[in-house]
Amino acid sequence: MSAFPTPQSSRDDDSVAPQQAALNFDLTLWHVHHQACRTYFVEEGQYKEAAKALAAFLNIRLPHQIPGTPLRQQFFSTTSQLPWAGPDEDIRRKAQASLSFNGPDHHRSPNPLTDAYTDISLFPYLKRLVCTGFDKDSVMLELFGEHWMQGIKRLLDQERKNFLFAVRSKGSSWLKVKEVYDAGMGPNELVPFLKPLGEAEDGASERGQADMEWKQWEEFEAWEAPGSNARGKRRANEY
Repeated sequence: MSAFPTPQSSRDDDSVAPQQAALNFDLTLWHVHHQACRTYFVEEGQYKEAAKALAAFLNIRLPHQIPGTPLRQQFFSTTSQLPWAGPDEDIRRKAQASLSFNGPDHHRSPNPLTDAYTDISLFPYLKRLVCTGFDKDSVMLELFGEHWMQGIKRLLDQERKNFLFAVRSKGSSWLKVKEVYDAGMGPNELVPFLKPLGEAEDGASERGQADMEWKQWEEFEAWEAPGSNARGKRRANEY
């Protein structure tokens, strides 16, 4: 597995390689695909009539509908192919080269792919798709392009777990869960409805995995310093 190129003089960056190894996937390669998905969404996906109709139904504005959003359209108009053609190893190598550091200040070289649309986040759209039940493979392909499995799927899977965690932590209260998904949105973009999480289309046993991770979180929350174990147990029993 590859590691980020790191300047030898930076102690903070020396910790990146083991952290990436703990992820069990190539973070550099994932980032290339993720940026390709974001660029596809900004330059093509959001302008499709189906995307506009879905956004209206789910009460969320697309980037081009938000005043002041910079839509530069100066990189590439479609991501049906990555701008760096070649096998994953070649893409990863070129991505690493773009992340190399130059000069005494270790300033990163500009990269037209990884620097594209960094001020536009996909997370509000993923959250809205998940909590309303529209996180289907066909929808993801239409919005984010052919690389969504490599660049979006991991984030989508985690957001589905977050939805399960929100329901569980709020005691299955519809109103409290809705407040979680309304948070950070403008008064005119509140979630119009919530839909219980359906089964994953790839047949993954995500609820069992989520339950295991939830128990780990409960153990973490219940942990207290010696002498305060009773308070920890009371906190764990609140869930």
